[in-house]
Amino acid sequence: MTIHPQTNAPKIKAKDRDAVIQSLRAGVVPRSGQHLIQVGRVQELEALIKDLDRVGAGGSSSRFVIGAGAIAQCGTYA
Repeated sequence: MTIHPQTNAPKIKAKDRDAVIQSLRAGVVPRSGQHLIQVGRVQELEALIKDLDRVGAGGSSSRFVIGAGAIAQCGTYA
């Protein structure tokens, strides 16, 4: 992936861009290029890793996610 000279952002290939847009229009998750639309997940993933570490050490954890797609994101770890 190359870098756009003016914005310093990664330049997305037209083929990858079109595949992602077509998938989103169809209402499905893209098979590839998810990293292009995934933002703001760092804190969420750090919290999940801490939960898993806690469970691995014999503790327990619960997490509730509110919003679209929350069914796939809810879980109790014990």
